[in-house]
Amino acid sequence: MTLEGLISAQDRLSPGQHAHILLAAKQASVEAGIGGEDRVAEIFRKHSFPFEHPIFHVYLPL
Repeated sequence: MTLEGLISAQDRLSPGQHAHILLAAKQASVEAGIGGEDRVAEIFRKHSFPFEHPIFHVYLPL
């Protein structure tokens, strides 16, 4: 499930439902991971390193 899918699925459920709570937690986890990857990528963009450092963004299904 993508982030968009998690958000869309929550829109179809009542906020108190167990599935809604689980999806909200998964969404928070995915968003935190994206934020962490963005911070690491920013470090690599701001600093020069004496070695080549390709960055691969890999999508892993949830």
